[in-house]
Amino acid sequence: MTGYWHIPAIAMSLTAAFVIFDLTWVTVSVFMWLGVLGVLRRLRRTVIAVSLVMVVYVSFHMPSTSSSTKQYSPYEHLPVEGTIQSDVHFVSGKISFTLYVEKMNAFMNVVYFYTDDDMVTEDMIQPLKYGASCLIEERPERPSENTNPGEFDYSSYLAQRNIQHQIILSSLERISCTGSSPLNSIFQLRNKLVEHVRHSVDPEVSGWLNALIFGDNNDIEDPVLDLFRRWSLSHLLAISGLHIGLVIAMLYTSFVTSNMLTKEKTGWLIMAILPVYALLAGGAPSVWRASLMAITFLMMRKLGSSPSLTDVLSVIFIVTIIVNPYIVYHIGFQFSFLVTFGLVLSKTWLAQTFHNPFYTLLKISFTSQMIILPLQITYFYTFNPLSILLNVVIVPYFTFFVIPAMFVILAVSMFSGVVHPLTVIFAEVHDIVISMVMTLDDVLYVPFVIGSFPLWGAVIYYLLFIWMMVNMQMNKGKQAFKRGLAIVSLIILVMVRPYVSPTGTVTMLDIGQGDAVVIELPYRKGIIMIDAGGQLLFDGEGVSDKVYKRMIQPFLLSRGIGHVDAIFLTHEDIDHIGSATHVIDDFNVKTVYISNYFDLKHQFKDDMMRHQINVQRLEANTQLQVGGHPFLILSPSQHWGSSNDNSLTIMTTFGHLSWLFTGDAGEEVEAQLIDQYPNLNVNVLKVGHHGSQTSSTEQFLHTIQPEYALISAGRNSHYGHPHPQVVKNLEAISARIYRTDVHGAVMFHFDKESGHFQLYQSD
Repeated sequence: MTGYWHIPAIAMSLTAAFVIFDLTWVTVSVFMWLGVLGVLRRLRRTVIAVSLVMVVYVSFHMPSTSSSTKQYSPYEHLPVEGTIQSDVHFVSGKISFTLYVEKMNAFMNVVYFYTDDDMVTEDMIQPLKYGASCLIEERPERPSENTNPGEFDYSSYLAQRNIQHQIILSSLERISCTGSSPLNSIFQLRNKLVEHVRHSVDPEVSGWLNALIFGDNNDIEDPVLDLFRRWSLSHLLAISGLHIGLVIAMLYTSFVTSNMLTKEKTGWLIMAILPVYALLAGGAPSVWRASLMAITFLMMRKLGSSPSLTDVLSVIFIVTIIVNPYIVYHIGFQFSFLVTFGLVLSKTWLAQTFHNPFYTLLKISFTSQMIILPLQITYFYTFNPLSILLNVVIVPYFTFFVIPAMFVILAVSMFSGVVHPLTVIFAEVHDIVISMVMTLDDVLYVPFVIGSFPLWGAVIYYLLFIWMMVNMQMNKGKQAFKRGLAIVSLIILVMVRPYVSPTGTVTMLDIGQGDAVVIELPYRKGIIMIDAGGQLLFDGEGVSDKVYKRMIQPFLLSRGIGHVDAIFLTHEDIDHIGSATHVIDDFNVKTVYISNYFDLKHQFKDDMMRHQINVQRLEANTQLQVGGHPFLILSPSQHWGSSNDNSLTIMTTFGHLSWLFTGDAGEEVEAQLIDQYPNLNVNVLKVGHHGSQTSSTEQFLHTIQPEYALISAGRNSHYGHPHPQVVKNLEAISARIYRTDVHGAVMFHFDKESGHFQLYQSD
């Protein structure tokens, strides 16, 4: 098997990928591929046999998150008895850990949310330890699922970690724990080291130190994390081979150079320390992969063997999946192994320019970015080509300055007279570098917003990429260039799919108590939004970006939307415009339409002026077109004295159905509409004011006779929306009712002739 372990690893990964996508025919194809290689005697029988065993194992043992989610069953017996099977995390007013319940053979996510006003004492949290046996007087529940396309699916996220239940603690008095595991001492040490850094190192540096040495990103500001994500620099915050290499180098230098230990004993010490450091560093897949590779090489050296990098990586990949099949869903696992595998396979090509460090770094950055491109687009929907060049500069900076500096600062952190000058020097340099990246982000951040990457595209992409890399290895520049052009053409093809599609979509997003409708015209002739709601912060002093970050932005990106042609803001209530400023900041918005009576606040006005957005005020009976699609403004024709009644009322047509959007307009406006437009016929009504009793009167509904009624309302809303009387009125005219609080996002797909509704969640 020496030199061929990558074959069963590839067979295993292909089978895992296609089991996840439920493509049985591809698994059969892998069997046939291995069979053909065996018949042609291109591989040894041992390699074929091991590969077939791996395929069979994955086919029958690879967990499906969809089936895992369906395994949920209510747990009726209290208290819940279980054992803590993870480190206990204390982050931003939240305590969380994983509990294993032996009676159910199930893992549960336990969470307690607290504020500064809550009495959380050391005595209350001290018993929460890894391995502790716990009794919980709370009933498990089903984790929340996403209700919009592109939205983070918490239920699926937990299912991918073999967790089907969650427990939300109402109080720490509802849980009692005793005992712990020997491993708890390592987790406790990690927590103490993180706290030590926070208290002994300047705040400007402590966050970076904890992130880069202990894998704790909680003290790095969200804008910086977003910056690193946008420029594909997040891998620098994930502890991996670079960190492990520095740990090994420091240990070797400390013990061998100082003659404290022999090389032989130092090797054994390193093998003993690396697993401990992997736990101290948070136990991410990337750090375990690097640690296990280092341990394997050291062990094989002692046994007098010299395994290849490919074999070691492949064996660790296989063993890791056998031990924990769920790890294949972990993005860190996928990125870490894929990048490492790509670099290992490209080592000959990389070695060709070893005398030129810059060119070699460019090659490494290119290979690392390109091999994960389909996955990156699948998870984040965007790709920034300039990130390849930025990585060439930033990776060496972190390699030779930032990470070594973090280890040095940690080593001297006990001595305040020494650590403070070092942190000041580091902070000065680091602030300059981060500021430069932020400036670059302001000027040159023009990502390709691609949306989803289809499975067929990923298969073709990797075939072309491997072909191109083989050509590069063989110094066949012209052939490699042709493969590269084919890859670019494939990406362009994926990007332009909406621009050649005759199908348009209207989506009423589920943003809770608020409105946000996104209209995608056929052939991507226009992207229009009607409202972009948000929520007030708990203290009422500002607007939260939660709705935008979790629902609106992910949806737009997942649909491959990088610009918005127009936003109709019906009126100035936060639940209709609270996310508008964020949309304006992140997307190229051309025009904002408001009514003549819209109270345009100074801050909002300044934001639109800063982005040079065309703001147009509309009055009743105004006809306009966006992307060649007609819209008719029916009201307001007068100042009603309230923002709700001053809502823009918009009439348009999609798929041969007439649509009416009424914002929060009340019954007086409705009465005026049927008086001024006695022949008003509506097929689809966006029900006014979230189904409040102030709108949707019997007379109005009986006059316009909508076939479909769309209601955007929050679950368990304290407003009581939609009101039972409104629902009764709609049922009386036999309207088909679609509600975001019941169905999640409601989508309408249409073309020139017809259309159909699609519900994100069924009844």
